[in-house]
Amino acid sequence: MHATSQDKTVQEIKSFVENVLPQLMAQKKSTSEHTTIAGLIHEQVNNTTFSDDLAAEQEFMVCADIDKPSAYIEDKIASKADLRNVMRLICLQCAAGSGLKDKLLNHYKREVAQVYGLEVLLTFSNLEMAGLLHPQTDSRAYAVLRKTLHLTVEDNVEVDPKDISYVHSFYAPLTARLVELSLKPLGWQTLKSQINNLHGPTFEDFQAQLIGIGGRNAGSTVSEGSLLHVPRVVLVCFVGGCTFAEIAALRFLADQEDNNVEFLIATTKIINKNTFLDSLMST
Repeated sequence: MHATSQDKTVQEIKSFVENVLPQLMAQKKSTSEHTTIAGLIHEQVNNTTFSDDLAAEQEFMVCADIDKPSAYIEDKIASKADLRNVMRLICLQCAAGSGLKDKLLNHYKREVAQVYGLEVLLTFSNLEMAGLLHPQTDSRAYAVLRKTLHLTVEDNVEVDPKDISYVHSFYAPLTARLVELSLKPLGWQTLKSQINNLHGPTFEDFQAQLIGIGGRNAGSTVSEGSLLHVPRVVLVCFVGGCTFAEIAALRFLADQEDNNVEFLIATTKIINKNTFLDSLMST
């Protein structure tokens, strides 16, 4: 009986080493990786420059003081901060204000050229040709879209959030909001006048819904009633690139049970605030 107990103990140890120990080691590695990532994020988020940049960006996104020179941008120029960051903030102010007044744009050009050199005017020219910097229009397109599509949500819910603005803690990516609207019964047909404020042409094309097509289990034999529970598969294409924030917003949208949808995301490139401007910078 004593030998049997020893055999059982040996078998338990063997089972632990073969089955449980690898899982514990994997969990330890995963915990270590996530702790390292959390530390890096914490260091970045608590950086003064990051928080100051974020505050300036949020002021632009709510259309605060967008028709006059930004004291924050002027301070960044005076301290000769990263030129990409300066140009990005100027472009953001331009987008929020549906353009910049000629006097304001010339002011920024003069200030930047005095600090970074005359060659930076080539960057301004590139941004103007790309449509990222342009004279102000009367349409105030962004202001209209911000209110109509609820692009900024100041009182964000952090416990059991339901809105995609949660991924930014403030801003709902415009592309993700449009996708969200397309999932509703009437889609964005009720917002056609507002959608026309977007840059470039818009069009709609409808495909007939085929029974048995549209979900991961489409190949199996299912009844029409059970098809209602099969998630729709929506392909979202970004031409020119998309950000991780937009991907996170779509994932968040897919996680909402009421939507019953899965997204496939196709993009020409993953971009961020720096890589987006790299190809347009002259220096």
